[in-house]
Amino acid sequence: MDTDHVLAGTGYKVDIDRLAFLDPALRSRVKAFHGAPVLDSAFQSSVRNLYFVGISSAFAFGPVMRFVHGTKHAAAILAGHLRGAARKRFAQRYDDREVPAPVLARSSAASTAPRRPTEAREGAGVP
Repeated sequence: MDTDHVLAGTGYKVDIDRLAFLDPALRSRVKAFHGAPVLDSAFQSSVRNLYFVGISSAFAFGPVMRFVHGTKHAAAILAGHLRGAARKRFAQRYDDREVPAPVLARSSAASTAPRRPTEAREGAGVP
């Protein structure tokens, strides 16, 4: 194919005010710089527990966030942040109380009894 010009329409301007699925009151609380949300190191916006990944995080984390390749990085950071927050909430819940011990399926007498080979293990009797 011979051509004189190639035009690539790749531009997209991030503007959180155009995200109609977010309530206008919520959008107004998100700090932005030139339309892009201002994010912390865990992709969290100025509104607690509201995160932005993908192209909307490119201004804070670089152009790789515009592509699928950036999802691995974003997923690892966000998952680690959410896991840490969940652990913190769990620890706070049991701060002054004893954490319940796991319930075992068998009794303590059964777990301390010596193990003997059975007919089934030796190949005789019930398979």
